[in-house]
Amino acid sequence: MSRKHKTATTETADAGVGEVLGLYQEIAGAVSGAGLAEAMVRVLDRVCSFAGWPVGYGLVDPLGDNRVEVWHLADDDPARAILQPGAGLVERVLAGGSMVSVEDLAADAELPEAEAAMEAGLRAAYAIPIFAGEEIAAVLAFFAAEPGPMPPGLAEAVEFTAKQLEVIAESEKARRAVQAAARQARAQAVELNRMAAQLRVSGAPAGDGMYDALTGFPRRRLLLDRLQQAFRRCQRNPELQFAVACVGLEGMKDLRDELGLRASEELLLALCRRMVAAVRPADTIARTGEHEFTIILEDTEGLDDARKAAERLQSAICGPYRAETDEVSVSAHIGLALSAASYEHGESILQDALAALRASRAFGDERPRVFDLAGQTRLRSGRVDDREIERAVEDGELLLEYRPVVSLASGRVAGFESHVRWKHPERGVLAPEEFLPESGSGRAASVLLSWTLEQVCRQALEWQSLASGKLPYAAPLLTSEQFFGPELVSATWDALTATGLEGRGLRFVVEESVLMRSPAQAAQVLAGLGALEVGVVIDAFGTSSSLPHLHQLMPAALRIERAFLTGASVAPRKWLVARMVVELARILDAEVHAAGVDSRERLASLFHLGCGFAQGPYFGGGVSAEKTLALLRGGFAAEVEPLLRPGGGVGARRPESAPTVER
Repeated sequence: MSRKHKTATTETADAGVGEVLGLYQEIAGAVSGAGLAEAMVRVLDRVCSFAGWPVGYGLVDPLGDNRVEVWHLADDDPARAILQPGAGLVERVLAGGSMVSVEDLAADAELPEAEAAMEAGLRAAYAIPIFAGEEIAAVLAFFAAEPGPMPPGLAEAVEFTAKQLEVIAESEKARRAVQAAARQARAQAVELNRMAAQLRVSGAPAGDGMYDALTGFPRRRLLLDRLQQAFRRCQRNPELQFAVACVGLEGMKDLRDELGLRASEELLLALCRRMVAAVRPADTIARTGEHEFTIILEDTEGLDDARKAAERLQSAICGPYRAETDEVSVSAHIGLALSAASYEHGESILQDALAALRASRAFGDERPRVFDLAGQTRLRSGRVDDREIERAVEDGELLLEYRPVVSLASGRVAGFESHVRWKHPERGVLAPEEFLPESGSGRAASVLLSWTLEQVCRQALEWQSLASGKLPYAAPLLTSEQFFGPELVSATWDALTATGLEGRGLRFVVEESVLMRSPAQAAQVLAGLGALEVGVVIDAFGTSSSLPHLHQLMPAALRIERAFLTGASVAPRKWLVARMVVELARILDAEVHAAGVDSRERLASLFHLGCGFAQGPYFGGGVSAEKTLALLRGGFAAEVEPLLRPGGGVGARRPESAPTVER
């Protein structure tokens, strides 16, 4: 691109030599000490005022993402204020790299802005590039009220103006290059420090305890220092934001018991390398617990950016790892909190991220959970009352999410487990555990239960109208408050009577730990439900001591806790527990369910074990009521059929111990 400024040759300028020299002095003074955009504003005013041109226009960074427009307008004429001369003139300057002169706008029909300019009383236009090295850093444009070429004296003054602005543009370009180099150097320094920390060995001197001996990551003390530094930077510049992500690894203790200390430490270091690769060099990863880490995500651009960073981190962590001769999987929950002006200390953001992590673990989230700062601030001033939840029912803010339960004998959908969600207008989508404990009484749980029962019973009737053979059931998940509430049996009877659904079309999913809070009372509740032919699925079976009470509870199904399904080669003792559950279910004439199925390999293992039903990410996540109909029609035969072939899976066989009686 040529740097030569081509000017029109015309008659001698009307302006006197002395006046032009005065203009040069004004321009030189105007650009002194100013940035490029401000300097362009100043020279536009002086050149346009001197030449009598009504409109002047400048465009900074025309080829980049940081375009800035500046204007000179002789008056407040709105027609001129909305004039956009950038399109045609700027494109011609960028294409030719030299000055463009349109002596008569009426004669240039191809110029996009010609018509609008003439309507504003303008007749000629001139534009010139401002270079920074070999790149065009800006464009100046002028519009005259009379047609004709630019007078030579003014043309030289405009070229002089461009030269003065080029000095500023080149200076700013050099400054940006220095700043970029400095940022890169800082990032490299951070990476070198992190690499040095990673090279630390277990026997390295502990020093002041700032770094973890195994991973080399900062410990809590250094984390808090860096957290406060990030917090102060945001206080000084409110436009900056950062986020704190707390990561909790699941199943690591069990893997250590099965693999041994050395192999489990190698697994942890492999996991740490994935975390390092998933974040930016300027981010800080700290080891804050045996199997917990905290990451400061610097310079985030709002909540979406922080959430995407946390999702990348979770994706990097979760997945298969090679541990000696076996392949193992690690899962993680992540709690996320974003910095905000309402925080008074950096450590408060960390505490909120930890709260989000605890909630993520409690609710079994498959994606990072973001701490709801607005909702928590509101709750500190007053709890959610029963009336608000009643209003949510009336306003249609509650919704149900359905997760398919798949038969491993056929691939059909045997039923759907349902989870209620509150689409709160201020706090986003909430699970019952997030709002039921905040109610002042059991009224909210009762209202929610009645609404849920009516919805799932009506939905089950629709499913059964489409099904052939065994009828699918609905299985809402109950909280402790709902299960032990006095209205459960009566509310179930009311819903069945109102909808016409038979009791065997409904099941309740209750965690084993909930039942063990009061085994005697739980047995009474289950007896009342059994009288209605409504069954109960005991979730997370094997995590509590319900074995002595099973003969009283008589569940419809036992759902094996995911921790027991690691695999026979990796965790043989856990696999034996899973087999024991299968045999126990056979004695009780109960189904065997498995949760958390996330791969075909795990599905084949469960099939071989004798598990009759499964659910989990392998069959997709939660869906709306409308989408359940397609799942019922299609099923998952394609996923299950290979297991039914001779030799399907790894030593697979048809599950013999999975009764298909759906209570």
